[in-house]
Amino acid sequence: APEAVELNPEPAKKAKAPRASRPVEKATKADIGYLVDVETGARHEIRKTIMIGREPPSDLVFQIPTISKRHFQIRKEGDGFMIEDMRSTNGTYLNGLPVHEPVPLRDGDEVVVAITLKHPKGARIFQFTTKPE
Repeated sequence: APEAVELNPEPAKKAKAPRASRPVEKATKADIGYLVDVETGARHEIRKTIMIGREPPSDLVFQIPTISKRHFQIRKEGDGFMIEDMRSTNGTYLNGLPVHEPVPLRDGDEVVVAITLKHPKGARIFQFTTKPE
């Protein structure tokens, strides 16, 4: 009998550090998103693209030394929203995992920016939602 040959072998998988990614899950569908500052309760509406950073031209400016000038952005893409770290010094975390590439956002996601041991109170915590209130 002829020998069975596998035509499409699985490529070898490299071990990677955990990172925020959602290859299967899609973003929550919505026309408008909101970034809620957990500390102050302030709600920031997102319709297209919003840049968060330490100084203008960022759309949302936080005068905190651990936040980069252009720290991260959230942008409307298709019928959902994506988050992307803008190569910030202290990183952007989605639900506890570092954001290294654009990742779809879902209702209730927690976004934490600028965590450092030197400035533990410098972190800012946000929640993404598509619910108006």
